[in-house]
Amino acid sequence: MQTIQSLPVENVVSIALETVQFGAKSRNCTVTYDQVLPEFLIGTENQLLLDALEAEQLSQLAEVSPVVIYGPNGVGKTAVAITLVRRWMRVVDTTKTIQIAAVDFARQFATAIASDDMNRFRENFRTVDTLLVDSLEGIVGKFAAQDELLNTLDTLRELGGLVIVTSVDLPQNLRGIKKALASRLTHGASIPIAFPAANTCQMAVQQLAREAGRRSLKIPVKAYETFTAKIPKNVSMATIRGLFHEFMQANLIEPVKAKKTSTESGETLDDEAMDAAYDARIDQILETRDQQIKPSIAAVARAVAKQSGVPLVELRGQSRKSHLVRARSLAALVCRRKCGKSLAKIGEYFGGRDHTTVLHAIRKTEQQLFSDQSLRRLQDEVLRELNCVN
Repeated sequence: MQTIQSLPVENVVSIALETVQFGAKSRNCTVTYDQVLPEFLIGTENQLLLDALEAEQLSQLAEVSPVVIYGPNGVGKTAVAITLVRRWMRVVDTTKTIQIAAVDFARQFATAIASDDMNRFRENFRTVDTLLVDSLEGIVGKFAAQDELLNTLDTLRELGGLVIVTSVDLPQNLRGIKKALASRLTHGASIPIAFPAANTCQMAVQQLAREAGRRSLKIPVKAYETFTAKIPKNVSMATIRGLFHEFMQANLIEPVKAKKTSTESGETLDDEAMDAAYDARIDQILETRDQQIKPSIAAVARAVAKQSGVPLVELRGQSRKSHLVRARSLAALVCRRKCGKSLAKIGEYFGGRDHTTVLHAIRKTEQQLFSDQSLRRLQDEVLRELNCVN
């Protein structure tokens, strides 16, 4: 009998995740993450990561430092970075490390300047063997701190240390990151981390199914297959786990009952009816999720205002200044695509404009996005702020 756990999954590798605790000699361990599964699943969508974890490549990791691990929020960049650091430390037999979020690096730098304690600050960061800087976007616009980080990278490079940086995008694509720092970071290795592809999602569901099986929760294989096939694209492992638990919880509260159909040879189970019932249940869970994750028009406006530097009151106002029209039109486009609201509702929020004006602005912005790189970058930053996927 074939079970969900025995269904073949090709080209997916499971690696054990490391924990954040480094021992007594580590310092500034301010990075945390949620370990969704005991392992990190790597499919062909993340082949470069798998290559980096091979023993031969791992031993040479410092030679391609700094290593930039980049990808959307929720893909597991921090967990992967910690694992790389831990494994490299065992290879070179060291415990001298610092893990810190970029925003905390900038904050500690500012404190050191204010307290005239830069010597101790630099000794702290420039005498380690490994430095993990998490969420580079947290240092955007903090140019003095960026210069300090750049000098720290140069020092550690000369000492043969390993620096790993995580970011939502390549450094050169982040507005507010100085060219010198972006250039230095891109001289090393860059490892993109993508959301799990179909095969990887299938493996994740199998792991979750095994967990459910240990709790004696029995669901037909076809239901698991349907669940896997309906997992939305570009979702994190945390989202997959959450959807799976909702599915299992729904079946615990109200199990799908097997229906029988009368035939000439007697009564048989109506498999099609069972499949349809599970299918409808999964659709309902996904529909509920879609409604919950849609941002409001106000949330989009705040994100656009923040990322474009335009005051919210002016974004919603009547001014026709070019930079305001540009930001307002992008906000309307994002609202139309991500909020599920009518043109009339969007226009009402942005200064009481009618639906034809909003539609014209959206269509114009759609055309501009094909050729305007800075506008595309602004859109990406807004979507990241909203935790949406383009």
